[in-house]
Amino acid sequence: MLDIVLKLAAKKENYDFLMVNYLDKKEGEMDLFKEAKEDIDCLCDKRYKDYAEEMKLANLMSTCVKRINEFTKVSKNKKLEADLIL
Repeated sequence: MLDIVLKLAAKKENYDFLMVNYLDKKEGEMDLFKEAKEDIDCLCDKRYKDYAEEMKLANLMSTCVKRINEFTKVSKNKKLEADLIL
């Protein structure tokens, strides 16, 4: 049984779920929030290749929304999700 849990925890999404719901209930969600916020900040600094500024911003928004959705799958906290969107 432990082997199965360890194999599942090897995947990032499963590890995050276990962290928030079982391992670190108090601070796990905030740790994931801080990590997601740092990832989004890094995405904003990244240069996107395209011919128009609008397309670059659209690509940026699309990747940020994907990262926010990853956070939302693990954490059902709507306040933290809204903070990431802002």
